[in-house]
Amino acid sequence: MRRYPDQSAEVALRYLPVVRILRDAGASRVLEVGSGDLGLTPYSSDFELTGLDRSFEGENPEMRQIKGSAANLPFEDREFDAVVSVDALEHIPKKEREPAVTEMLRCAHRLAVIAVPYGAGAEAQDQFLDERYRRVRGEDFPFLKEHLEGGLPEADEMEQVIVRSLRRLGRSGDVVLHKNSNLWIRSFLMKGWISRNRFYYNLAVLGLMPFTGLLSRMNWGRCYRIIAEVDISG
Repeated sequence: MRRYPDQSAEVALRYLPVVRILRDAGASRVLEVGSGDLGLTPYSSDFELTGLDRSFEGENPEMRQIKGSAANLPFEDREFDAVVSVDALEHIPKKEREPAVTEMLRCAHRLAVIAVPYGAGAEAQDQFLDERYRRVRGEDFPFLKEHLEGGLPEADEMEQVIVRSLRRLGRSGDVVLHKNSNLWIRSFLMKGWISRNRFYYNLAVLGLMPFTGLLSRMNWGRCYRIIAEVDISG
């Protein structure tokens, strides 16, 4: 894993399980939908990365940056070995989420990996963190506001959306759901990120980076995120 200024321990916990799935599958051409400027870049030495987002704040020479909509991807059918989306679907209006999933599966040749916060536990934590951010920083954090305003899906809802999307495309595949990011661990990291206490901030954001490989496997109990691994066979 290469180090970048925008990385944090919490971000690494999001991506490491996804990267393991990509490497196990031997994916070489990867599209990340909702990538932002960085996305999978720190882990992309094994594959060619294309990122799609509504806009980009800066250039990234290690990612082909394409502006566009997740609900209407400007790519050919099965163009990429794998299509990935990490914590992006919840920022899309509800009526566009299923079309976006259908588009991701359309562009994937054999694998799609869709990670999204899910369920009441994640929503309650986002509510708590939203209030804490406002109290500590004196302003709203837009991403948390979008989570709360748009609502988070349930795990079985995500699976049903994927199954319907595959059927709509005339394709078949297996869907495996993986829990990701224990709620207690994420709460500790996020509170540190919000904190104005420099020791706590540095510990939660940077100090635990060497241990993220281990922490990313501690997905017991209630978790913040579900990762849908879709192995496409048809």
